[in-house]
Amino acid sequence: MSTSIQNFIWLPSSTISEAAAFYTSLFPSTDTKLSFITSPTDASEIFSASFRLLNQDFVLISNCPDDVTPTDAISFGIGCSSQEEIDRVWELFLKNGAEEKNCGWIKDKYGVAWQVYPVKLGEWMSNKEKMGSVMGAMMGMAGKLDLEALKKAHDE
Repeated sequence: MSTSIQNFIWLPSSTISEAAAFYTSLFPSTDTKLSFITSPTDASEIFSASFRLLNQDFVLISNCPDDVTPTDAISFGIGCSSQEEIDRVWELFLKNGAEEKNCGWIKDKYGVAWQVYPVKLGEWMSNKEKMGSVMGAMMGMAGKLDLEALKKAHDE
């Protein structure tokens, strides 16, 4: 099947290059294939940037009109296999001006919402007997998620 889904994020044209560099730095070992398209009316203005992160296609596109901003109603999840990876990604966001939220949510400086979580979270939450304790542990976490605390909540 040749059908695919691309994630489009509207941002001010002045931030597209910087945002693309930041997003591709999150996962430097992935095949990013970063490319830019300039504005048809001003070659110095970047109209869009396309890149691939962990097999997901993203396009940052110049927001016209300028009053369109990202909303928390659409967000992206980053499943991490270890606490070290959660910490690494979280710190990259913070170093680049992100705002911490509860339960592993973070809003980057461009206004895009992300949740950084352990890949096992879905499995732990799908167990009806354990879901309440895992959810309770997660709801009590300010900022990034603690993989061991979530695992402990599941295993007890």
